[in-house]
Amino acid sequence: MTGDVVFFTTYDVKEEDIERFDILVFIPPDNPDITYIKRVIGLLGETIEVKEGKVYADGVELDDSFIKVPMNLTGDGTYVVPEHCYFFIVDNRNKGSILLPFQISCYYSINSL
Repeated sequence: MTGDVVFFTTYDVKEEDIERFDILVFIPPDNPDITYIKRVIGLLGETIEVKEGKVYADGVELDDSFIKVPMNLTGDGTYVVPEHCYFFIVDNRNKGSILLPFQISCYYSINSL
């Protein structure tokens, strides 16, 4: 939200260091005026399916115990994560339209802070 403050620590993260459920703070190359804070859900080469509010990676339902409000049904679909890319979902999935609730970003295009 505008005016909110978030504190984070920066690290020199390599592609092989990124794991599922990591939270990344980064500036996307196509919109340098905004900073994204997103959770890594899908790893390179995986097929992510969002169905009826649940998220699956290669057919296995993922833990969503960190989500406070169940996801509404918007955005159902199947997403294939290309090599060197990650699938992100914001934790507040029902209000993520400003930050793109679902997004695939490639490692080489993530300018970490």
